[in-house]
Amino acid sequence: MRRATLIAANVGRFFAFALIFLGIWQMFTGNLGGGIWLAFIGWFLDNAASSQVQQTLFRGLLAGHTVSQAMSTQCTAIPADLSLQLLVDEHILGRGQRCFLVNRNDTAVGLLTLHRIKMVPQADWAATSAAQVMLPLEQSVRISPDAELSAALRQMDSDGVNQLPVTQDDHVIGMLSREDIITFLRTLHELGTRRSVL
Repeated sequence: MRRATLIAANVGRFFAFALIFLGIWQMFTGNLGGGIWLAFIGWFLDNAASSQVQQTLFRGLLAGHTVSQAMSTQCTAIPADLSLQLLVDEHILGRGQRCFLVNRNDTAVGLLTLHRIKMVPQADWAATSAAQVMLPLEQSVRISPDAELSAALRQMDSDGVNQLPVTQDDHVIGMLSREDIITFLRTLHELGTRRSVL
């Protein structure tokens, strides 16, 4: 499938360059409007094909790797009654953290991200607890540590999220973010263990 996708995308790029060349030629021979239109179609087709090639190569690099290899096990747990103001001051601005597990009685009950914090007016942060803003864990999209990294990335894309709780036997054992995946790929590159996508 990856080989077929790459071949199709590269054939698409060939036709895109042909359209761009034909459009430029028409512009110089007096057909300005038609030439610009053809060149624009070619440019659009080239962008679409290039994007498909990059996506295919990226997913090929992820093939054979699981969530457990890239996930972070250092996700910060915060108490449910912690105020948003303290959270922002001590954890976000103080330590640069962006995603938190909300705990109640030593059990993870929710997920709190910058996006959800920004939904609350800043004037109300001191009087708003993490539990009031969190996304309950049972409502969040979760993933297994044995899932393929490419499947995790597709899930993030389809659900419009930047991180996923990693759960096993209904217990959160880590977090997987887009940054974790990029860091993992960078590590593979530095170790020279990248796999062929063909």
